Amino acid sequence: MQAETIMVVGAGLMGRGIAEVAACSGCRVIWGDVKAELVQQGLDEIRQSFARRVEKKKISKEEHDRLMGLLHANVIVAENLHAAARADMVIEAITENLSHKRELHATLGKICRPEAILVSNTSTLSITALGASSGRPGKFIGMHFFSPVPVMKVVEVIRGLLTSDETCQAALALTAKMGKEAVLAPDIPGFIVNRTILAWYGEAIDMVASGVRPEDIDRGWRLATNAAMGPLETADFSGLHVVLHAMDSVYEATGDAKFKAHPLLRNMVQAGMLGRKSGRGFYDYAKKK
Repeated sequence: MQAETIMVVGAGLMGRGIAEVAACSGCRVIWGDVKAELVQQGLDEIRQSFARRVEKKKISKEEHDRLMGLLHANVIVAENLHAAARADMVIEAITENLSHKRELHATLGKICRPEAILVSNTSTLSITALGASSGRPGKFIGMHFFSPVPVMKVVEVIRGLLTSDETCQAALALTAKMGKEAVLAPDIPGFIVNRTILAWYGEAIDMVASGVRPEDIDRGWRLATNAAMGPLETADFSGLHVVLHAMDSVYEATGDAKFKAHPLLRNMVQAGMLGRKSGRGFYDYAKKK
């Protein structure tokens, strides 16, 4: 099955990025959230992002106009979830909460056509469990996009225990159509990338708590690996509340001590130090301006 019409549920950062990339790759996109105005806000933010790319000379004016044309031609704002009945594939990109995702997929499983595929953009949760909630586990798969979606090339494709070969092939085909590279990941807590990166965060945060300066940790990592950012810079970019939620989720699922969030991280989140989003995390971004 080739997915021509995609519904994206969720107008937050991830949903916005997925909708943009899908539309600009030529897919017909039905985009919905709890309120249609949230999608309209998301469209405005995409347009502003295109304009900033021109200002920063990352794309030409001609490319800007081409992308705007694709966005206008391919995106339809959904009034409610019943629009999912028109989709070949529905990609859920709501908050990382198991009960909320289960409830949504149970509803989508009843609305969608029998041949439609349901997808969760989850970073840590069980695809097998979500697939069971949908009532169509063979037609259920995980596609973990990374932020910012228009920039990051990788997509983890995660099969549940009962995901069919046809469903997997459809997800891989869509990943390629979007210009991304797929990594087949096991259905284990954290999959491949987050399972690795959470341990990376944990060690770096433990060193900060022991008195090592964040800038020394990040500079050492960048110089040693030729990476663009070190672990603490990456955590600040992702959002420390997001990191904490992911660590709690994987630790709860595995009981492995290396995923247990350090009290420093928990205290920072409780203090509202969320990283770039709040202006302060392991770094003070007000001072960096």
